[in-house]
Amino acid sequence: MMKLFFLTLILCLTAYSEILRLSLVVPAAGEGITKFEISHGEFKETIYVKDESIVTTADVATAHPSVANDEAVSVSLTTEGGEKMFEATKAMRKGIDRIAIIVDGKLISAPVVNDTLGKNFEITGLEPDEPKKLAARMSGK
Repeated sequence: MMKLFFLTLILCLTAYSEILRLSLVVPAAGEGITKFEISHGEFKETIYVKDESIVTTADVATAHPSVANDEAVSVSLTTEGGEKMFEATKAMRKGIDRIAIIVDGKLISAPVVNDTLGKNFEITGLEPDEPKKLAARMSGK
């Protein structure tokens, strides 16, 4: 019984140690789907996100605060991460399908995908003090 407890604890800690996860937004709840609530001012939205990741922190080659936007982090994925992002977004309906950006288990945003994405992108809409901290954590610093 004690071994099972420790295995469960390790699995839970592993799941929550993921700093960044990008996943597909789906229309409804179901198996392998997590429900998130996100606020846009006074408007609240329920978002359903696949538990399966497109890319995670492990796919990040570099991350740094954006030079053009004080509320953003510029992310460059590894070659493999870029290929995963490209394949996932290539299959999406442009202007309709959404991708969830989850940081530390919290849904940051779920933008509509308007183009096929590759290895470089920005996470925007962060508080002014967050980009430096988030970039350092994603880079392992």
